[in-house]
Amino acid sequence: DEDNAGYLGVTCVSVTSDISKAYSIPVGVCFETVLEGSPAEEAGAKVGDVLVEFDGQTVQSYDDLQTILKYYAAGETVDMTVMRASEGEYKEVELTITLGTYDVISQLSQRG
Repeated sequence: DEDNAGYLGVTCVSVTSDISKAYSIPVGVCFETVLEGSPAEEAGAKVGDVLVEFDGQTVQSYDDLQTILKYYAAGETVDMTVMRASEGEYKEVELTITLGTYDVISQLSQRG
């Protein structure tokens, strides 16, 4: 149900295999923005992180992430793996996130 659906509080773009090869970025979903005060920010996510795994499920595109999130409700806590650029290479970072609601995320995005 839409009112209870879990949200991260990010905007993101798919990193396809072509983009991965061209720019040496891992395949996954790159966070373009992380809303201040969002579940993603509270979990430690940063702009430029590439989400590659969500609760043990591989994420290779924005569509993958949307499909996976349909099965999670606001308030659920899950682990996610991001690849973070550090000193010219990507390193795996484990984050634990408690999903928020669309309503709260929408309010956060209207603040800025």
